[in-house]
Amino acid sequence: MKTIVIKNMKNFSLVAIMMAAIVFAACSGEEYIISTQPTTGTFTLTVNASKGDDSATRALSLDGDALKATWTISDVVTVYNVTRSAELTGSLIAQDNDKSTKLRGTLTGTIAAGDELKLKFLSPTYTSQDGTLAGIAATCDYAEATVIVSPISGSSITTSDATFTNQQSIVEFTLKDKATDAELNATSLTVNAGATTINVTPASATNVIYVAIPGISSQNVSLSAIADGTTYTYEKTSVTLTNSKFYGYTVSMAENPLAQPLTFEAQKDFASVSFIKGTSATNQIEYSTDGITWTTYSSEIYLEEAGDKVYFRGNNATYGTSSTSDCSRFDVSSCYVYGNIMSLINPTDFATATELTKEYTFSYLFKGLHNHSTKKLILPATTLTAHCYERMFSDCKYLTTAPELPATTLAYNCYSFMFSKCTNLTTAPELPATTLADECYVGMFTDCSGLTTAPDLPATALKKNCYQNMFLGCSGLTSASELPATTMANECYSGMFWNCTSLTTAPSLPATTLAESCYNTMFSGCTSLTTAPTLSATTLARECYQSMFQECTSLATAPNLPATMLAELCYDKMFFGCTSLNYVKCLATDISATDCTRNWLQGVSATGTFTKATGVDWSGKTGSSGIPSGWTVVEQ
Repeated sequence: MKTIVIKNMKNFSLVAIMMAAIVFAACSGEEYIISTQPTTGTFTLTVNASKGDDSATRALSLDGDALKATWTISDVVTVYNVTRSAELTGSLIAQDNDKSTKLRGTLTGTIAAGDELKLKFLSPTYTSQDGTLAGIAATCDYAEATVIVSPISGSSITTSDATFTNQQSIVEFTLKDKATDAELNATSLTVNAGATTINVTPASATNVIYVAIPGISSQNVSLSAIADGTTYTYEKTSVTLTNSKFYGYTVSMAENPLAQPLTFEAQKDFASVSFIKGTSATNQIEYSTDGITWTTYSSEIYLEEAGDKVYFRGNNATYGTSSTSDCSRFDVSSCYVYGNIMSLINPTDFATATELTKEYTFSYLFKGLHNHSTKKLILPATTLTAHCYERMFSDCKYLTTAPELPATTLAYNCYSFMFSKCTNLTTAPELPATTLADECYVGMFTDCSGLTTAPDLPATALKKNCYQNMFLGCSGLTSASELPATTMANECYSGMFWNCTSLTTAPSLPATTLAESCYNTMFSGCTSLTTAPTLSATTLARECYQSMFQECTSLATAPNLPATMLAELCYDKMFFGCTSLNYVKCLATDISATDCTRNWLQGVSATGTFTKATGVDWSGKTGSSGIPSGWTVVEQ
């Protein structure tokens, strides 16, 4: 047989081609083929195919430490004509169980000798994997080969041999707990490699997981695993994974509370969690018992055994309103709580969420919970809104440790009564905020009788009612906060330590210019107070010290009062009921303001010493509103 090849068909007219065909047909019975003439039809294609020379290029089975690459009879390969930019209908089927095989099948389309064909083994589905080599082989073992079509004889086509190359790397991850170096048996693993996110769900908990990952070059890789209900993470920068290669990595993963959704764990058998949805929560929340499968919440959830867990997430900007009866709430029986509260705001990216956007978010949210001894409830928001945590843990009498509050800029009423009546709370959170707002801390720890130490309060410029009644009724409090503020506001310290009956020493108060009612009832009812704070103020305001030390029955010596001009009601009932008080030093030279000393020394010791400025006439101030009749007067 003689073959004539016309390489450039565009130089021939249709007539010339037809004439050539006549001539060829007349030549002594010999058959001639124009091999580059595109032909449209149905063909039988046979290709000799292998899976590469590198035994570690395909992850179908594991033989010791080497990955074995083999074909399986019935493996399907699709064909794309690169030269013609068109798919060929049909497919090729592997004929052998071996590293090499013949691929054979029937294709329909346009094809010619010399065409470049791309052969594709499976289509990649990387996003969901089961962590096994078999699973990779079944769903995402994606490989390609390029072949050139040989001269065509009739309807049978052959090509150059095909060597398939994987279009992903295969990675064996061995997971360990960074803190203990123990195996980390994960029930799920999320891999972020470059722009690809892969969710791996093993059939059972395991610390060895195989993942098919499209090749990357100098990209970041992060892992997030759930093991025994706890979230662990790992990150590595500038990672390169080459397609067709196998990698084995042992990764030490650290527990990551930020990546842990809001979690309730049974403290004992037959615990329960229920969620009452307020109208402001426009979307339903979801729950999960394994951290993988999520279900819309509909009714109370029972945890049969101690240690059982349930996780919650949602997509609501707020969970409360100005109506206390219309706020969402978790009602919990015998459960610990931990994890990131922001999973209720952002169900997928809560680990990095730090911003609240709506008022009353999380207000009145919890009832009846316990804090875990080692696992923390995380409130990571640094951008707050008005009323956001208002009464969030109010009446949670089993709470012993408060979550951290990292915000440095506060919002109106944001922490008001947040832990009120948490009677077993022994440790308050650090409060780093330096930019305050009106009523931001009002009543925050009211009646927290188990609290012994108050946190530092570093702000130097105060806002209206910012610390009002903050520690009211904290009968176990023995140490007060340092109070460095020098810029006062209306009622900023009003009732701050009222009825803190174990408090013995008060902090210094360095402000020299006061605001109306700023220290009103600040230490009223502190019956154990023996050392009053230094009062530096020389410019007073209406009612600024009103009832400040009322009923401080252990206080014997009043703080020095250096102001020379008094203000209306400034010392009103300041030392009322201080039965042990026997020394006062007041150097005021102008005491004419209305009721400036009204009942300020009512009920003090029958005898004592009063030091006043030389020449100042106190005769118009009589009885408990002036100098007690049984006291010795000294001029200075």
